[in-house]
Amino acid sequence: MLLRITIITPSFNRAGLIGQAIESVIVQGYPDVEHIVMDAGSTDGTASVLGSYPHLITRIESDRGLYDAINNGLQLASGEIIGLLNSDDHYEQGIFSEIGGIFEADKNIDVIIGSAGIFESRSSGEYLVDRYPSISAEGLLDRLIFGAPAINAWFFRRDVFERVGNFDLAYPVGADRDFLIRLYLAGFQPAFTDRILYHYRKHPGSLTINQSPDAQERNLMENCRLAQKYMSKIHANEALQKRSLRWHDLTSIELMILFARQRRIRDLANVIRTAIKQHWAWPFIVAAQSPMRIINYLKKTHASNR
Repeated sequence: MLLRITIITPSFNRAGLIGQAIESVIVQGYPDVEHIVMDAGSTDGTASVLGSYPHLITRIESDRGLYDAINNGLQLASGEIIGLLNSDDHYEQGIFSEIGGIFEADKNIDVIIGSAGIFESRSSGEYLVDRYPSISAEGLLDRLIFGAPAINAWFFRRDVFERVGNFDLAYPVGADRDFLIRLYLAGFQPAFTDRILYHYRKHPGSLTINQSPDAQERNLMENCRLAQKYMSKIHANEALQKRSLRWHDLTSIELMILFARQRRIRDLANVIRTAIKQHWAWPFIVAAQSPMRIINYLKKTHASNR
């Protein structure tokens, strides 16, 4: 017997894009799919697009952001497998049968983790411009802390959310990373695949791939708060604590550079003061970074701090 898959899509003013996301679920051809769309009251015709797909479970209601919408969708979900699909992205073709089969074959697997592509739409078609590579068991914690875990390329058993809890709205940008770290601490059992499961659309309105200065600052500030949370000894995980300390050190360097470029002296001073308070050796870490090393670090992690 096939396991039911529930896909949850948060939506707001995506009339021109959400149709492709919905179609990417339909063309899977999987016989037992539930697709829930949580729309925050779009005013651009999104409701009309959703109305043309009578199979959808659609809720139009205000929310407190992306992760609040997903949490609300989880309350409606009846599937044994959960996937999260953004309204401007789409799934790789023909993956649902594989996902369902893996979960059905091994009852101990909690999560399936794949890779994700990043594409741009041009007049001549869609082009893959980058990729979030697949994750290994050995590299999992480093990806959760320093990289882009690409949660939309993850599929979860429904009871994972019952065990770990929903997304924490205290982190409007990084609630996905926080959730996955909590999942790691809970000792979940993952399965890995090299296959691309998901495609992120690169465009100016993307919440996932947005590197405007305001977005960078918001992401970095939230990452600092998350790092401080997991540096705490209360979590009793030495590997996580050490990585979180380094995460805070390096994120503080990025913030320092950002504020210095913008000549925001007061904010720069606050970053330095907080960094030293969290780690007395931080000035020495900064001094040890050559300008080229800092530049290379920023290039490497530029897309990671979502």
